Amino acid sequence: MAETEFEILGDPMGKGRPKFRSVGKYVQTYTPKETMSYESKVIFSYKTSKNPIYFETKELEVDIIAYFKLQKSHYGKKGINKSGIEKLTGIVNPTSKPDCDNIAKIVLDALNGIAYHDDSQITKLNVLKRYSETPRVWVRIRERNSINGKE
Repeated sequence: MAETEFEILGDPMGKGRPKFRSVGKYVQTYTPKETMSYESKVIFSYKTSKNPIYFETKELEVDIIAYFKLQKSHYGKKGINKSGIEKLTGIVNPTSKPDCDNIAKIVLDALNGIAYHDDSQITKLNVLKRYSETPRVWVRIRERNSINGKE
């Protein structure tokens, strides 16, 4: 079963909503600059990873872990305080924006035509939000071995 993984360094970002503007008597829809920039970063991270694979028409499973940085208030003179430790160990996880679905959306949309033909190939998706001292998004893509709905 083919599998690949990669990381997108920096703060996790969610897919931005499309924007609209009037052009004469027409309305034009466009993607926000921040979204386009982050999608380019996803593509670059994937293409420069150790094992970029193009998954033809296989069913896929994708795991995404978005790591959010600790705030400065979690550090004291003696290092990371109790609240920070709870966050780093997964006792407390981020409940702030961006939402899990928007994090997945920006990553999966960016990889359309790059890692797979279309994100409709993804039949299983796992998204987690965690804290870390190094903000990033970790992504693993692998073929699913699904027969008659059983794994």
